[in-house]
Amino acid sequence: MVFTPKSQLGSQYQLFSLLLLAAWEAGSGQVHYSVPEEAKHGTFVGRIAQDLGLELAELVPRLFRVASKGRGDLLEVNLQNGILFVNSRIDREELCGRSAGCSIHLEVIVDKPLQVFHVDVEVKDINDNAPVFPATQRNLFIAESRPLDSYFSLEGASDADIGANALLTYRLSPNEYFSLAKPSDGVRVKRLGLVLRKLLDREEAPELSLLLTATDGGKPELTGTVRLLITVLDANDNAPTFDRTFYTVKLLENVSNGTMVIKLNASDVDEGLNGAIIYSFSSDISPNVKSKFHIDPIIGEITVKGYIDFEESKSYEIHVEGTDKGQLPLSGQCTVLVEIEDTNDNVPDLEFKSLSLPIREDASLDTVIALISVSDPDSGASGEVACSLTPNVPFKLVSTFKNYYSLVLDGALDRESVPAYDLVVTARDGGSPALSASASVLLVLTLLLYTALRCSAPPAEGACGPGKPRLVCSSAVGSWSCSQQSRQRVCSGEGPPKTDLMAFSPSLPPCPVAADIVKNQDLNEDQDDCSNNISTHMDPGFRFGSVSVFDVQTISFSEQLHILSTMPPGLKQEFEMVFPGPGELPVRVLLLFQIIFAGWEAGSGQVHYSVLEEAKHGTFVGRIAQDLGLELAELVPRLFRVASKGRGDLLEVNLQNGILFVNSRIDREELCGRSAGCSIHLEVIVDKPLQVFHVEVEVKDINDNAPVFPATQRNLFIAESRLLDSKFPLEGASDADIGANALLTYRLSPSAYFSLDVPTNEDQVKPLGLVLQKALDREETPELSLVLTATDGGKPELTGTVQLIITVLDANDNAPVFDRTLYKVNLPENVSKGTLVIKLNASDLDEGLNGAIIYAFSGDISSDIKSKFHIDPLTGEITVIGHIDFEEHKAYKIRVEVIDKGFPPLSGHSTVLVDVVDANDNAPQLTITSLSLPVSEDAQPGTVITLISVSDRDSGANGQVTCSLTPHTPFKLVSTFKNYYSLVLDGALDRESVPAYDLVVTARDGGAPALSASASVSVEVADVNDNAPAFAQPEYTVFVKENNPPGCHIFTVSAQDADAQENALVSYSLVERRVGERSLSSYVSVHAESGKVYALQPLDHEELELLQFQVSARDAGFPPLGSNVTLQVFVLDENDNAPTLLPPASASGSGSGSGAWSAAGVAGVARSEVVARSVGAGYVVAKVRAVDADSGYNAWLSYELQAAAGGAAGPFRVGLYTGEVSTTRALDEADAPRQRLLVLVKDHGEPALTATATVLVSLVESGQALKTSSQVSAGVPGPEAALVDVNVYLIVAICAVSSLLVLTLLLYTALRCSAPAAEGACGPGKPRLVCSSAVGSWSCSQQRRQRVCSGEGPPKTDLMAFSPSLPPGPGTEDLNEQQDLNGKVPSS
Repeated sequence: MVFTPKSQLGSQYQLFSLLLLAAWEAGSGQVHYSVPEEAKHGTFVGRIAQDLGLELAELVPRLFRVASKGRGDLLEVNLQNGILFVNSRIDREELCGRSAGCSIHLEVIVDKPLQVFHVDVEVKDINDNAPVFPATQRNLFIAESRPLDSYFSLEGASDADIGANALLTYRLSPNEYFSLAKPSDGVRVKRLGLVLRKLLDREEAPELSLLLTATDGGKPELTGTVRLLITVLDANDNAPTFDRTFYTVKLLENVSNGTMVIKLNASDVDEGLNGAIIYSFSSDISPNVKSKFHIDPIIGEITVKGYIDFEESKSYEIHVEGTDKGQLPLSGQCTVLVEIEDTNDNVPDLEFKSLSLPIREDASLDTVIALISVSDPDSGASGEVACSLTPNVPFKLVSTFKNYYSLVLDGALDRESVPAYDLVVTARDGGSPALSASASVLLVLTLLLYTALRCSAPPAEGACGPGKPRLVCSSAVGSWSCSQQSRQRVCSGEGPPKTDLMAFSPSLPPCPVAADIVKNQDLNEDQDDCSNNISTHMDPGFRFGSVSVFDVQTISFSEQLHILSTMPPGLKQEFEMVFPGPGELPVRVLLLFQIIFAGWEAGSGQVHYSVLEEAKHGTFVGRIAQDLGLELAELVPRLFRVASKGRGDLLEVNLQNGILFVNSRIDREELCGRSAGCSIHLEVIVDKPLQVFHVEVEVKDINDNAPVFPATQRNLFIAESRLLDSKFPLEGASDADIGANALLTYRLSPSAYFSLDVPTNEDQVKPLGLVLQKALDREETPELSLVLTATDGGKPELTGTVQLIITVLDANDNAPVFDRTLYKVNLPENVSKGTLVIKLNASDLDEGLNGAIIYAFSGDISSDIKSKFHIDPLTGEITVIGHIDFEEHKAYKIRVEVIDKGFPPLSGHSTVLVDVVDANDNAPQLTITSLSLPVSEDAQPGTVITLISVSDRDSGANGQVTCSLTPHTPFKLVSTFKNYYSLVLDGALDRESVPAYDLVVTARDGGAPALSASASVSVEVADVNDNAPAFAQPEYTVFVKENNPPGCHIFTVSAQDADAQENALVSYSLVERRVGERSLSSYVSVHAESGKVYALQPLDHEELELLQFQVSARDAGFPPLGSNVTLQVFVLDENDNAPTLLPPASASGSGSGSGAWSAAGVAGVARSEVVARSVGAGYVVAKVRAVDADSGYNAWLSYELQAAAGGAAGPFRVGLYTGEVSTTRALDEADAPRQRLLVLVKDHGEPALTATATVLVSLVESGQALKTSSQVSAGVPGPEAALVDVNVYLIVAICAVSSLLVLTLLLYTALRCSAPAAEGACGPGKPRLVCSSAVGSWSCSQQRRQRVCSGEGPPKTDLMAFSPSLPPGPGTEDLNEQQDLNGKVPSS
């Protein structure tokens, strides 16, 4: 900073800053006051004048003033009473923000002498700021799946006050879900937050509104509030629910594909995808159901897509699931029981079992012709079948047992009249409309039935082996072989194979091939007796058998045997059936049927036995012979046999004791499956007479089947977010047994997480399932292995197990967690962009997307931090992206959060405290306050010149500043207060030696490397009038031409004053004296300001050759100082006087002047001279004498002889400077005797002035001339001779002086004007020729065109001043012009 002096300072003004060090030190102390913020205007602060030791009376004179850097006019001093008071509103928060201390620093300055006092006014905080939250409303989104004690951070309020006024407490409005977590004073890292105390349920409370209040610690308390709007985000915590768990639907069979069975309706109270439901069949549904039905996944409609047949399945149990679309889908189950309604779509089925065909025409009434069984797969009335017979025939149908009919003879037969009857039996069900089926029976009347039986095996093959033809006898209740017990062979012996095999069967099933049907049978030659006992209670028309004749390839003929009429007990009847043999003679076989009607009636009843399944071979079942009323002895003769349709040889009768026993393994489950009742129906047949008994053997269940699960292992996937009491259905076990043996109980292996929900017997719809008893935690237990055991009710109990492998699916129930809640990082300022600040590390115990985390700044972070730092969302690296400046922010508190990718996402929070480490990047700053500039050159040491304050924005050693000053100056720096310095005078000043000091104040901090700043202080020394004006030399010589005009400028004097301004303002005056009879001021005058000297009247060289006087120069200082200079003014001659002839010596001697010229030089005065003709050359005839009143060149005379008329040269000449007229040659006679010589006398002035003299020369002869000469010599006294001598001396002197003057001028001109023409300046201190005129210029050498130093204006020739040594003056530049002078200067 450069300070320039104020212009035109008063000549009498001096700034006296006498500062005593003791007083300065006293002033450097501090006075402390305090004032509360927001104090009213005029509030008393302190008696500042009194406390500083200042008198009230001196406040105004000493210019008492108060300065506060950047604080404006907050405080003011009343100069009347010296009291410091509040002038305007003081807001501590505006002044100091959150700083613990806040004060206003005042600088009190007084002058005369200068003193600076430092005063600190502490501004005390009052509770004038209420707590403020960042926003009046905060929206929180919290998933309802969050577990208890979950923490949700909140941003606290801020209070601009400090101390107790800013100590905040928080309270939360009453609610049952959240409590407030408040950080303690010792744990400032823990943030304010909400803690979940009750599980949220979006379906119950989708939104909560809470009020958070912050209260400060001031008096009175101030509060701030924020409204917390908590939106409960849906979690998939509700499984879809069907409006019914069990649906019963009736569906007609044979419906077309696409028929809707039922439209299910499930709902999910969740929202969004969590509430979107997809319908599907359960995974364990049977393929049969899948082939019959289809479910629409969107609308839940079950439709028919396969053939529905009541007879195939009377009902379908369909397990349906409704699954939502949540991230961890949940499902609900229901059961649809589709009951198939029967329609009359099946015609009755008739089966004839021929027993007695053909019929003898003499058969008695009620003879059983055939047995007929009817069936209808339909149910109800549609399955109730009634049979009818072709009317008007001698036959009738008699119902003998349920769905059994006998075709019996009802009238006499006459083969000759009617050899055969073609009967039609019609079975009609009770459906609507009724369906019927008919069967034709051809009854042939004959005497005998022959069947040719031939053994097809050749004799070479031996006995009939397996696969040979056999006689097969069948009845209505099963198959029986007449030769099974006797094991007789039916081989006919020799011969080729025959095709006329006859088989008798009461019920002949389709035979694959004859070889499979005919097994080892023994017949007596060509006939065999097949007998069958027929119950007498058989209704007429009952088909009791059939006879077929097989060849080796096909059935060639077949007839059914029927009962035509009711047979009396004990009836034994023989039948003959004749089968035409192809190309063979009929073979006769006798069939003997002995029917005892009493036995028949007994056989129509049932005998019941029971036997345990899995009974060992030989286990006693019952005394069947005894119970049927048969004697043991007649069992074999009557061909006692037992038949069981499809039951094989499970039971057998011991013909020795009539005991029914177990013959082979009986498995109830194989026989009857899951039917409640299971029995083996036996038909006991005896012959002679034919009797049929029906025996039921109940197979009782034993606990021989353990419960069986569908698989040995069941994998369950359960989300850990499932709520307590959630149920997970299981597929129960099945037990092939029935009753108590199949009554299952379940138990689960001990588990802290699950219990078993077992349905009661009354609630069969409710499935078996697991119930969650303890919340799952995948992170703690990712998998559970349980054993489900099913135990039946049998004795002993049997069990079955299934391994339940429960995989706990991850739910987003763990928020990411930083490894530290507070990170502290030291970061140097000015680091480059991209510098790594810290790499955060957070982890999430969840897996998958729930455990994938993203790092981010908290939403409430300031824009300033966002502009300085960047966080990588994947790696968590925080890097620098802006300029980090310690002076801008000493620390950054960065709140970061980590968010997982689950739904809904959870977040964790941490704080990164970045402490910016100061670097020495700020140079010190200097502020210079000018108080006393310029400085008087007579100021005393210790005078305060300037106040300097220094500051450095850095901290620590980097901010500690020391000041230094340019060395070798009469100043020094004095530290007066912290960071305050005074620049004081340390030595004497002399403005004329050093008019100003350019000081450099350097402030250097303590950093490494140190930084410095410099400020320039230009201290100008104020002038004191301590120097008198001084002329360049003590006297000047001035040459002035005479006859100058009045008032012309003849010279300029110049005196220099080393002082400045008014002290250097010089005025000039003449030192008055007398010059002869007149005063000096009548001759010359001097201009008071410019110093120009003027001639007031024309000067006459002839009157006054030298004028010597003094000029006085005096400054304007106080007191004024002056000095004198002497001027010697030489009046230079001017050619203003013509030459004057002196009278000839004769005239002066004789005393007569009639013939002589006067002194005025008037021409025409003749002078006569007599010259002898005999004189030789060089003879002086006469001497013309003249004088000139001028001097110098102007008085230097020369003589010329005017030529005679005609231009002829005469014999005379005149001396140029002597005026002597002499002969040029010897005179001769030719010369005229009288010669008139005209002599011209001329001076050297310019222009030259002349005078003429006439010399009359008379030529005489020699004697005469001598006489005349003697006379002249005798008559001229010594004065002429003396005058001649004087002229000679005068001429010599003038020539010598002129020569010397010319040489001197040339020498000085060469020395002074030796500079190049371009520069045109004369070297300082060297002799020079000063040409002066009224305008100050004159050239001394026109002819040589030499350059001389001139003043201002064009060259003049009327003044000349000679100065051997003229020092440079203030007007040197005006004198250094080079002029060409046109005037001519005499050489001497």
